[in-house]
Amino acid sequence: MAYQSFRPSAPIIYDVGIIGAGVMGSATAYFLAKNNPDLKILLLEQFDLLHRKGSSHGDSRITRMTYPQENYTQLMITRAYPLWDEVEKEAKTRIFTKTGGLDFSRENNVEMRRLISVARKYGVGIEVLSPSDVRHRFPLITIPDGWIAVYSPSSGILNANKAVSVFQSLSAKRGVTLRDNVKVVKVKWDQFCYEVATEKGEIFMARKIIFTAGPWTRKLLQKQFGPRNDLPLQVQQTTIAYWKVDPALISAYHSSSFPVFINYEDPFLYGTPAHEFPGLIKCALHNGKEVDPDTRDFEPDVTGLTEGVAPFLQNFFTRVDPVPVRTESCMYTVSPDQDFVIDELPGHDGRLFIGCGFSGHGFKLAPVVGSLLAEMVTKGVGKLSPSSTRAAKHFTIQRLKKSSNL
Repeated sequence: MAYQSFRPSAPIIYDVGIIGAGVMGSATAYFLAKNNPDLKILLLEQFDLLHRKGSSHGDSRITRMTYPQENYTQLMITRAYPLWDEVEKEAKTRIFTKTGGLDFSRENNVEMRRLISVARKYGVGIEVLSPSDVRHRFPLITIPDGWIAVYSPSSGILNANKAVSVFQSLSAKRGVTLRDNVKVVKVKWDQFCYEVATEKGEIFMARKIIFTAGPWTRKLLQKQFGPRNDLPLQVQQTTIAYWKVDPALISAYHSSSFPVFINYEDPFLYGTPAHEFPGLIKCALHNGKEVDPDTRDFEPDVTGLTEGVAPFLQNFFTRVDPVPVRTESCMYTVSPDQDFVIDELPGHDGRLFIGCGFSGHGFKLAPVVGSLLAEMVTKGVGKLSPSSTRAAKHFTIQRLKKSSNL
């Protein structure tokens, strides 16, 4: 698209510009400003702040310490939970609601066995429950013979909208410039800084850029830098569904007495108790069809709901309606190995950075991602603290070379 550029007579040159103000970009802005009060920071969003078109909207995300992968469990214990607590205290508001969590699978499920082993290794409080244990502890849940459940009392729900809003408001209080409805169409190095041009013709200037554009990241990088900085990311459209419980059981399904849950068998799905809406539990498949974020249809995955989620709820839970009463569309940006991409973009002299590929399980780690990107952009990838170096080694672009054009 052609555009006419215009610049203010005395342009501000920002130290860091962040493109994308979902939870990752907003968390990055917050930690940059908190840890570097002298920096001039710009946070740009192509839609309204707190929009519902991407991956950071809604009122609930599961958070948990239990993972089959050691690195995520370590990050949740040592960084994510403490950082969320710090953010809540600074904002004087509650983002996290503890509900406990229940993970289901067959006894011989490899992922579940890894999860149990990792939890025990790192001291995560868990209980391994038999079908009769589950029925005694949670009378509304029935798992088949030959299955187990892992109960984790530290699991719960993060209020997604509130979290993004908190990061943005705290960033603004610390001097970050937030601009919404500014779609970036060009990023160009100009002698001593980047010129960031928007669809409306505005020009912003920044010495370093961080891309946290979620589902739009790959398209943005392709347009700006061509094949050399392409990343093998797949955008999936997922359907979040809310299911009505028997009115007599509303209190029993409430978040004060019912856990978040994940099914590690086919269909791989997850859910939350009645927390966002009275008498409605959330349950959704952890996948979706591949889409273009600019042209997707927002239509619910009826087949997935009727053939995947509904039978699970009918077989495992007590008196839940077989048809959802509410659905909403969301997107995942999935990397080939479903691990994050948090790194310096190669070939740009340490001036461009990226946070993407969160693969449907990143929200709970937003403070970790934000603090890690903030440290990368100010210190450089090679000068991170020991703990950040250990975290970053799992999220490099280098590991994706076999499936990309980098």
